[in-house]
Amino acid sequence: MSKNPKTPARGGRLRVVAGAFRALAGLIAIGLAVLIYVFLSSTAEQPARTAREISPPIVETAPVRMLVLPRVWEGFGTARAMEAAELRAQVEARVTERPATTEPGLEVTAGQLLLQLDTTDFAAAVTSAEQRVAAARAEADGLEIEAGAIDDQVNIAVAELDLEERLLQREQDALEGGAGSTVAVERTMANVRRVERTLSALQERERMVGPRRMSLNATVADLEAELKRAQANLDRTTIASPIDGVIQRVDIEAGELARIGAVLARVVDLSRVEVPLRLPISADGLIEPDSSVELREDGPSPRSWAGTVSRIAPEADADTRTMTVFVEVVQDPTTDADRLLRPGQFVIGRIETTDGVARPVVPRRALQGDRLFIAEPARRDEAGNVFEARRVEVRVAHTLERSLPDIDPRESQWTVLSDLPPQLQAELTDRDGVEIVLSNLNDLEDGSFIVPAYIAAAEQAQTTVKPTSADASGAADLGDES
Repeated sequence: MSKNPKTPARGGRLRVVAGAFRALAGLIAIGLAVLIYVFLSSTAEQPARTAREISPPIVETAPVRMLVLPRVWEGFGTARAMEAAELRAQVEARVTERPATTEPGLEVTAGQLLLQLDTTDFAAAVTSAEQRVAAARAEADGLEIEAGAIDDQVNIAVAELDLEERLLQREQDALEGGAGSTVAVERTMANVRRVERTLSALQERERMVGPRRMSLNATVADLEAELKRAQANLDRTTIASPIDGVIQRVDIEAGELARIGAVLARVVDLSRVEVPLRLPISADGLIEPDSSVELREDGPSPRSWAGTVSRIAPEADADTRTMTVFVEVVQDPTTDADRLLRPGQFVIGRIETTDGVARPVVPRRALQGDRLFIAEPARRDEAGNVFEARRVEVRVAHTLERSLPDIDPRESQWTVLSDLPPQLQAELTDRDGVEIVLSNLNDLEDGSFIVPAYIAAAEQAQTTVKPTSADASGAADLGDES
């Protein structure tokens, strides 16, 4: 059987022709679909379009007021007693007595006995010192008696010498006249020399009295000082409170040995307490001595204390940029027992200062950094109920926390502005009711249209439909029929 060599080539041409025919058919179908869509779109009735107006957002506003408000300074500090005494042992001895009143928390008065130490050795030392002082004083008294006797002997020797010298003169005169003798003259001269020697010895003893008196006086003074030391050591065995106050602690019991320098007890006077208060250095020059201070506990407790600035530290802390003022609190421990400011208590101090200058006051939440929005009338309609938000830059003087119901009774945190832009300041002076925006601050831009909330509320109240008298009477008739 013979084969036809042209059969494979003919089959390939048929497949190409079939593919081209299918492609052409697809293109024709797509073109018909497009023509149908265009025809239907052009002949379809278009829906009526209505213009949609976007209403301006309703925002909260508050008026700007020029007020004289105090500037508040707050700082922290730890209370300490202005008068406190740590009683230390000045002698070494055992505690022989601790009264029942010597317990922490009990009140004491100045001079009240707290502890008694053993006095045996110190009393003996006082007795010995007293005896030595008495002996030295007796010796000094004996020296004075001896000095008196020497003085008398000197006077006698001087008189005797004068007598012997006159006798010698008469005998020499008699010898020269031929009536005397040489032996008598020599005997009298020997007596004169003897008396002179005696007088010289007495005068030497008299001159030695002064140095001996000085030496004895020094000895007496030294022994008296020793007696005072012994008496002071004896007195130091009695540990008494030097001030009126309250016992903070007692660190020794009866029978224990008190070492020199050891703390035995501490007494604190609660009537005068001082708080070193650290404040920002910017308060320098505004806070003065005698300024009033309010102190309160750091926490939910409502307790507070009134104090005054007693003094101001001369140097500021460069690291913390703070200054220290010392606040004194005077209290009565007997009547204020439930609300005493105790040493060691951590408190917050609040001081208010004012310079008497009126400044713009706005709610704190109205500010975004150093900017705020002013609500300016835009007059888009006859009533002028649409406003425009205008952004202005301001400078903050300080902030404070208090209630200002005349501006907004809901606000408690306020910002005092140091100044306003000149144009806004003129507006605030010329017209009343310059207002700032409080809400929707993140959605507003400079020039955005806004509606104050109080205007929106007034418009809503006006559009509320009220029943007429005819409607009311008809409703009454219906009620009667029923």
